[in-house]
Amino acid sequence: KRGGSELKGIGKKYNVLIGAVLLILCCMGGTFAYFTYKESIKNQFTVGYNEIMFNETYNPPEEIKVGETTFRKNIKVSNTGTIPCYIRVFCEFSDSDMKKYAKLTQDGIDWFPADELKENLLNDCAYIPEEEGDLGGYYYYKKIVEKKEDTQQLFDQVRISIPEGKGDDIKDFDIITYAESIQIKDYYANEYTEEDGWRNAWEMFLRDGGAE
Repeated sequence: KRGGSELKGIGKKYNVLIGAVLLILCCMGGTFAYFTYKESIKNQFTVGYNEIMFNETYNPPEEIKVGETTFRKNIKVSNTGTIPCYIRVFCEFSDSDMKKYAKLTQDGIDWFPADELKENLLNDCAYIPEEEGDLGGYYYYKKIVEKKEDTQQLFDQVRISIPEGKGDDIKDFDIITYAESIQIKDYYANEYTEEDGWRNAWEMFLRDGGAE
């Protein structure tokens, strides 16, 4: 009987010990789950944007008179965004009668009629006729304009020549300029690398609803 009592005592000790082990294991499991749950990763991405503004030198005359009136109007466009872009410009006289009396120059030496600007562009520019739909009626800069860079000038000076006896033809007018820019990559982040990539980029943009 004494031995039986001792065996019962040992059994109780084992039960207490096993219970303690289970308790420790449960605590360890709970602690492990807590630290696993708290681990996380956070990624941040910055999106580039394209933005432009006119960089223009303009010294308007006080008034247009009979004879020659010359003034500075140097039109460039600056890429003020964070990514390279292609740029196009619309430029037109608000009054076609006054346009007939106007000449333009790129260098202050060689002058040409305002109507002939499209034939006297600098090498990096191209004009697409209005007949070509949404693509037409604009002057295009064929080279990629990097961020913080300017386009070539469209022209540098304007000269209005009013003949004697034509003073009554003088009217107020504006030279309207408007610019647009697009990114240099397609929807798959591929760059337009071909020689006329500027045109392909604009065609893709306009075909996908960019003109709306």
